[in-house]
Formats: sequence, C-alpha cells, structure tokens
Amino acid sequence: MNKQREFGIHLTSTDIFREYILPEIKDVLYKYTWIDLFAGEGNLILPILELIPKDERVSFFKEHILLFDIQL
Repeated sequence: MNKQREFGIHLTSTDIFREYILPEIKDVLYKYTWIDLFAGEGNLILPILELIPKDERVSFFKEHILLFDIQL
C-alpha cells in the first residue's frame, strides 16, 4: 500500500485547485490567512500568488500564508 494512502494523504493537483477552489476564494484572498499543511509542491499557494500583483507578493506572503510540509 502506498504510504500516502495509508496515512490518508490526498494531494490536490494545481488543475483541480484552479478549476474548483480558486474561483470560490479569489475575491477574499486578503481577508484570510491561507494554510497549506502539505506544501511540498506549492499546488495551493502558487496559484493564489499568481493572482496577487507582483509588487505585493512578498508582503501578501508574509501576512497571509503559512506553509507546513510533513515528510512521511
């Protein structure tokens, strides 16, 4: 059995995130802190950052993004 499946890890692809999730949250990006608990490839955070103007990305990241990555 795959270790990811054994521990209940189901990674969200960038395509799925862009198609189904990002359209629902794009208008409230500045209102929340976004946490990616398995941020290894950045599948959730990088598409969010693409919506932020380049000159604001560093400050947005510092104020609105928390990343964790757990290696099994």
